Amino acid sequence: MAQFHAAKRSGQGWGHTDFNDPAQALNNYWKDNDDHWSQVFLSAPVHAVLTRRLSFDLTPYLSFGQGWDALGATGGFLAPANIYFHADGTPVPAGQQMTPYFQANESRQVGATASLNYDLDRHNQLRLGYWYENNILNFALPTSVTMADGTNPSPNWAAYQAFVVNGATGKLAHSTIGIDSGYELHSLFLQDTAKYLNDRLTAMGGFKFVMTNYWDKVAIQSNHFVTGEISAHNAGFEHSVWRFLPADQRQGRGHGAARHGEFRPDL
Repeated sequence: MAQFHAAKRSGQGWGHTDFNDPAQALNNYWKDNDDHWSQVFLSAPVHAVLTRRLSFDLTPYLSFGQGWDALGATGGFLAPANIYFHADGTPVPAGQQMTPYFQANESRQVGATASLNYDLDRHNQLRLGYWYENNILNFALPTSVTMADGTNPSPNWAAYQAFVVNGATGKLAHSTIGIDSGYELHSLFLQDTAKYLNDRLTAMGGFKFVMTNYWDKVAIQSNHFVTGEISAHNAGFEHSVWRFLPADQRQGRGHGAARHGEFRPDL
């Protein structure tokens, strides 16, 4: 707790210092490790009771994130001579502190699970369902000139963006690597959930088949592309899971309540 309050007051803590040494590439100055991230989650679960034993669950979901992470405290470096330039063509002097970044332009996850549930008896429920997900991560690895006081600027701040000479065109190009990656999956699953000892003991067993397509496209210095796509089809068994649940997690789980299976993805 003391380390937390010290970091809150001065930034010093967890390996970070509260001062900047411009002669050092990795001085762990906390202001050269500033991050910005925004994320939104959206889900709309639907549980429909069809008969006394039969029910239907539908859970669509969306997660979207965007932001950047400065890596100055762990990946910062001093600029070599005649490698980096400002946007106007002015060379970045040798020994200048530089800050690399992870910058996510789009981190999006969208999908849905749907299942038909049948209560075999008062202990067992059988679920037959389908799961779809599309996951996209579009990000870049840019480099910027560290500010004079050791603070990392936003990677979108043009005045501090670093440029290099593109070997193919001879022109200045933003010093970054762009990566467009993601996957899409379709899955069918069959699951049995058994509850005993007043819901204190839960046993789950099931089977699912997953078809997944991955992609990964890389752009270096704006116009050199290396693309690759991998397709994979996977099938796997779910092992039985035994667990005891605390009393506060068992409240409201009477007959007709929504059942949450292990195949539903976490947002």
